[in-house]
Amino acid sequence: MNNNDHPAQRKGDQIRNNLTNVFKEYTNKEVPAELKKEVFSTLASIELAANILDLFTVKFIRSEAEFLSEIVDPEKRNEKKSPEM
Repeated sequence: MNNNDHPAQRKGDQIRNNLTNVFKEYTNKEVPAELKKEVFSTLASIELAANILDLFTVKFIRSEAEFLSEIVDPEKRNEKKSPEM
């Protein structure tokens, strides 16, 4: 899966584009590069935190539940190995 296909990446790109448009709407002159850099840096940090949170909550719990369900119910493990017809 390409990083650009990841939902969080697409959402980050949307936010970045929207902020760029907002900057253009509210001012006739160029936004100071330092301010723009700081805003986008903050957004990148928030996006990174969201991805880490997603990794250690939703995905970790889902993987743990799948792993434990295979231990408790060995038939599920066998069903995954055998091809469906």
